[in-house]
Amino acid sequence: PDLDALENVMLPAQIQSRSQLKFRGKGLLDKVGLLGSLEYVMLLAQIQNRSQLKVRAEELLDKVGLSDRMGHRPSELSGGEQQRVAIARSLINKPRIVLADEPTGNLDSTTEEEIIELLKQLHEDRQLTLLVATHDEKVAKAAQRVVCLKDGKVC
Repeated sequence: PDLDALENVMLPAQIQSRSQLKFRGKGLLDKVGLLGSLEYVMLLAQIQNRSQLKVRAEELLDKVGLSDRMGHRPSELSGGEQQRVAIARSLINKPRIVLADEPTGNLDSTTEEEIIELLKQLHEDRQLTLLVATHDEKVAKAAQRVVCLKDGKVC
């Protein structure tokens, strides 16, 4: 579908099935660790094969640079690492579109740059469309297209 032609905030069903939200709150499960947190989301997504769950979770954590932290709990991670796990979770269903709300919010400048580079890499490697809500000028400058909203209207 042509995203430029969308006139409504609600996404058509054909887009909903190929999109994934990445929430600012991260929504990580501290009691089960990183691997378990991703596996749980896959179970919710009805990916049933247990060995497939583990392999896919490991692949996603590796993709976001956290393969060495798989055994850790989210509370043991830095803010940037937690943000990377949230990004990995958003990729579970192999979406074509990821909606990200303030993906660099509350991060130091170095980690912010790492997250921006990761998002750009995902866009290039996976032909992934990223729809990002941000107040961060660095994030906006990294985008191919920027739509400014002010007081509920397009600037």
